[in-house]
Amino acid sequence: MAKISRADWAASVPWIGITDKPVSFGASDIGELTGNGYSDGQIPVYNAAAKRFRPGSRLAPSPAPAPTPAPESSEVALTWDVPNLHALQTATEDFYVPGVFVSHPVIIGAPFSDQNVQFSGSVVDLNVVRISVTNMGIDDLDLAEGIWRVRFFTS
Repeated sequence: MAKISRADWAASVPWIGITDKPVSFGASDIGELTGNGYSDGQIPVYNAAAKRFRPGSRLAPSPAPAPTPAPESSEVALTWDVPNLHALQTATEDFYVPGVFVSHPVIIGAPFSDQNVQFSGSVVDLNVVRISVTNMGIDDLDLAEGIWRVRFFTS
């Protein structure tokens, strides 16, 4: 397929034949656009049937969005000695965490870093967080007792 330049196939733009076209589009803000006989801040709209521009609607600048406050959170430290886990075995434990509700999201920080361990946490009842640990490896796993961090968001 041969490459065809745009000038060879594009229809010519009848810009010269359009009456009442805007004088300038050199504004830095869309609200500052001007045209022949139009007020500042009005965007002319092209009427194809009449082949001319007509005044458009007045633009108002959008207000700056209010900053989103950071969600409030709390963190607790829990001690848990995870039992020995065989390959693909899961251990779960429920912990009392005052102030947590079922709708609160939680983030769990484990006291170890092992690529063959999957852990998660969820709120299962009022003031109760359940932590689950799964051995994803093929060997038995004996994790030492450690301090788990549970952060929950209240807003």
